Formats: sequence, structure tokens, C-alpha cells
Amino acid sequence: MAFENRGLDIRFDAGEDLSSSQYRFMELNSDGEAILAGATGGYAVGILQNTPEEGYAAAVRVDGVSKLAIGSTGIYGTTGVAINTFVSPDANGRGVGETGVGYAPKYTKARVLESTYLFDKLSTVEIVSANPA
Repeated sequence: MAFENRGLDIRFDAGEDLSSSQYRFMELNSDGEAILAGATGGYAVGILQNTPEEGYAAAVRVDGVSKLAIGSTGIYGTTGVAINTFVSPDANGRGVGETGVGYAPKYTKARVLESTYLFDKLSTVEIVSANPA
């Protein structure tokens, strides 16, 4: 079962409705507001911890341990991630593994501490640097 621990959460205004985006990667738009990561090709600043509507406070975990929704991963579209896999956001802010032949790493943002093999299932991750892998 996915778990979380204390971490460093930073408050940003929600730049869009994030009420169905809890435990997904967030990035910042040009106004410094939290938006779902992945769609614009930017890198994630952290993982959303609450469910704000647009204009309300978004609590984004930037350090520590968090839950994260997992998406399809790898070049063959397999689902799930194994322990110690580094993940980055997909187009919908879910974590996808940075492994596979010919699959170039992007901006790695978290390391999986608890494996899961179900799409959109919560996994436990350790938030790591947003530097390129």
C-alpha cells in the first residue's frame, strides 16, 4: 500500500482546475502557478498533495516521500514501475519509468520506493532533483 511521510510542501496558486490531479506531477506556468506537468514539455517542480480548483492554493511536495499516480511506461507501453526506477511525468502528470532500449531520460523527478503494476495506481516515491538524468 502506498504511503507518504513528512516532506517539504510549497504553496502555489492553481493555474487550472486540479481537483482530479492529486498525487500527480506539477510544473509551473509563466505566471508561477501550478499546472499539470507533462503537457507542455517542461519539467516537474513536485507532486500535488491536495485537490484545489483554479485560483486556490495547491500544496506541491518538492522534497521528501510522497504518493504518485503511475502511468504506462517504457517504449512498449507496459504498465507499472519497479523499485528503484527513476520516473518523470507523462502527458497527464503520472509517473513513467525512464528505462528501455532507445528511451532517452528526460527530467527525472522521483525514485520509486514501492513497485506497482497497475495503471493509475498509487506508488510511493522519493522526490529527487529535477536535473536531467
